[in-house]
Amino acid sequence: PSALERARALAAAEKPTDAGSAPPLKYAVVLKRRSADAFPKMRTIHAVAALVPPQHTVSLKEPDVTILVEVFKSLCGVSVVPSYKALHDFNLHAASGKSGPPPKGGGKKK
Repeated sequence: PSALERARALAAAEKPTDAGSAPPLKYAVVLKRRSADAFPKMRTIHAVAALVPPQHTVSLKEPDVTILVEVFKSLCGVSVVPSYKALHDFNLHAASGKSGPPPKGGGKKK
């Protein structure tokens, strides 16, 4: 079975809830790939968005929540992150308020 079929099966096994009972939110889907360039970006984003109940709307600029899909080689993780943009996309250097690019060398002392 495909990853999408497995995700649907896992979701179906959960305690059912009324999808219309959740308050409407604005959301974005973000896909991050590492060592998985062949993984289909737009197909994945559209497939994930198709699983979101219809009362929620897409907002790429100001989402309430971000559905973050991270793929590394053959592993995939999915998270729903509130205020992802406010967290500077989990970039610690940007979140610390420091300006400019991070120091080169990964902080290694010579």
